[in-house]
Amino acid sequence: MIMSVEFQLDSLVTLFFTAGAVLTSLFFGLHLLFRKQRTRSNIFLGALLILGSFTLLNSLFANAGIYSQFKHLYFIPLHYTLSFGPLTYFYVRTKIHPSFQIRKTHLLHAILPILQALFYFSIGFREYEFKNWMWQNVISVWYGDLESALFVLTFFAYIYAAIKLIKTEKQSSHPEWKSDQFRWLLRFLYLFLALITIQFGYDILDFILWNLYEINIYNITWASFLLDVSKVLAWYWVSFNGFQNAKPELLPSSRPKRKERYHLTDDNLKDQLKLLDAYVLENKPYLNPDFSLDVLAGDLNTTANKISFIINEGKQLNFNEYINELRVEEVKKRLLDPDCTNHTFLSIALDARFNSKATFYRVFKAHTGLTPKQFVEKQA
Repeated sequence: MIMSVEFQLDSLVTLFFTAGAVLTSLFFGLHLLFRKQRTRSNIFLGALLILGSFTLLNSLFANAGIYSQFKHLYFIPLHYTLSFGPLTYFYVRTKIHPSFQIRKTHLLHAILPILQALFYFSIGFREYEFKNWMWQNVISVWYGDLESALFVLTFFAYIYAAIKLIKTEKQSSHPEWKSDQFRWLLRFLYLFLALITIQFGYDILDFILWNLYEINIYNITWASFLLDVSKVLAWYWVSFNGFQNAKPELLPSSRPKRKERYHLTDDNLKDQLKLLDAYVLENKPYLNPDFSLDVLAGDLNTTANKISFIINEGKQLNFNEYINELRVEEVKKRLLDPDCTNHTFLSIALDARFNSKATFYRVFKAHTGLTPKQFVEKQA
């Protein structure tokens, strides 16, 4: 008798927090979609939260026995798991690159989520007899397993792609506030992934127990408690953390602290940029094959972090972009130098310390809008 009461209490606690998660995700999702200052990342996050709240509502109806009491509600379109992976990935991508543009090829990512939605819309408003037939002959036979497998494969693949994207971006030189954002996004993804992994583990366990002993773990209240908690925590986490970091003014920013640390005012920064440009133009250290940010910092008797900050803040460039810009200017001078008339474009590029022909042509055209040949012809 005592155990029965405990099971009922577990169920009530689960239902209470699940309902809270549904309302929280739905509220934050709608707020992000319809706020005045929308960003692309907030649109993707808002859609993720709304579809997540619908999917969680589906679990709530099942656990609360609503489907058992109102059989006509079975399979109403509340299940959108195949959208979680793409929406999370594009949320991260637009968070890192706010100017990212959606192209026609990106619409391919919507195919599986749309097909899943169409499937439930096609049966969700039909009579109970038809739904029962679909369960007996389609969903319980092959579609349910296929949908679960697709969810696992797509979600893990998109999360992996998002994590890889962040780690690739971290290797480039960025202002420190951007690095703080990368760290937050990684924490966001890792915990979201961990909570979904618990649900994946339940699917595997249920598959094994059902095939060996015909035990459905989802029908055992105490056994499915951790699963229900992980679902609720996943959407509380995504809702609160995503919404908190949706406002640019709430993003971690240590830019003022760095200026204070380096004793730089706006006027100081301009002076430092002039000194940097003067030194670089006079000494041309970028022609040194061993040149690096650390070498430049040593030449100027300062730190690599300070030089990086001055270039980031003053020129809106990272170190590699700044050096490539200087090397392009060096190439342009040599292309117009009569003494270099007999030199090939490649030899001039290598003398300017470009490490390959492909890199040289790509960088040169990005800076000038012309190929080296077109540049020479235009100047002539």
